[in-house]
Amino acid sequence: MKHYLKNPTIQAVLVVWLLFLALTATGRFHLGLYGEHYAMPITMVFGSLIAGATSEGGGAVAFPVMTLLLGISPHTARDFSLMIQSVGMLAAAYSIIRLRLRIVPQPIVWSGLGGVIGVCIGISWIGPRLDPAYLKLFFVSLWLSFGVSLYWMNCFSARPFRSRIFRFGRQHAVAFFVIGVLGGCISGMIGSGLDIVVFSLLTLSFRIDEKVATPTSVVLMGFNAAVGFLWRLLAAPHPALSGLSAVTLPAVSAEVWNYWYICMAVVVVGAPIGARIITRLPRMTIVYFLLVSIVVQLLGALLIVPWRSLGLGWFIVFSFMGGSFLFGSLSLFGQKVFEQQASAARKNLA
Repeated sequence: MKHYLKNPTIQAVLVVWLLFLALTATGRFHLGLYGEHYAMPITMVFGSLIAGATSEGGGAVAFPVMTLLLGISPHTARDFSLMIQSVGMLAAAYSIIRLRLRIVPQPIVWSGLGGVIGVCIGISWIGPRLDPAYLKLFFVSLWLSFGVSLYWMNCFSARPFRSRIFRFGRQHAVAFFVIGVLGGCISGMIGSGLDIVVFSLLTLSFRIDEKVATPTSVVLMGFNAAVGFLWRLLAAPHPALSGLSAVTLPAVSAEVWNYWYICMAVVVVGAPIGARIITRLPRMTIVYFLLVSIVVQLLGALLIVPWRSLGLGWFIVFSFMGGSFLFGSLSLFGQKVFEQQASAARKNLA
């Protein structure tokens, strides 16, 4: 028995299940909610596995399912995504750290700091000002352009694989901090995003192996979701913080709290299992799984969005082209840096 209690996954499960039982004992939540909202825990079985095993957070599954199939508002889906990832992805992060899976620590620090700023801005300022339809299409178009770049780099480019960033300096810290602010803003708007943009920077510019970049992004998003969750709770009722918002933020709805209650016991199991799965899969399997999930997410977004005009179609095209230019530039920059380092190494040997 003591042997099993030393397992980090079991430790995380026990902590969250004790919290679940404590919430049940308060009387505010009850097991009958499973019957009323049975679709949510079923959705998060798959969402939690994806959250732990890929650079996409559970929000990438929860958001389209909630808004398309269940008719839930985008802001409610965003709140739930941040809240449930603060349980599942933190549990996965705990398992990753305790199991000593290989990660890149510098992006977690610098992008994490930028993400704290970004997620608060996204929740309080950008999210309330933007049409959810354009917001979601921008995100999936950008992610699709990354998928194209990732596919090209793995199938048509002689790409070196690395497990760490060599000679990490001030310019690298600034780059990760800036990309952290950007990714945090996206997380604050739709519930996930920081993990994806940092994963992109690691794989395309620094040529980090996907099996190392994925757990790095999972740890990062777990902490970012927790910050977003806390900010969402504090910014609505607190007068000083509410004044920092573009609009007056309503309190987190009882509906979201119910969803969080019935899904927490599920995601705390699924996300750490997903984190363990990536250690046993070939690298290219992870790449292909990411590509498939990107396409599915795009198709889901196209179904979610109410097509009011051709402007949305052109918006997808221009977003995809802009994203392709961004990620293509990151890939070319990474190739140039690698060639310079290889040339310097040859000169030192000579």
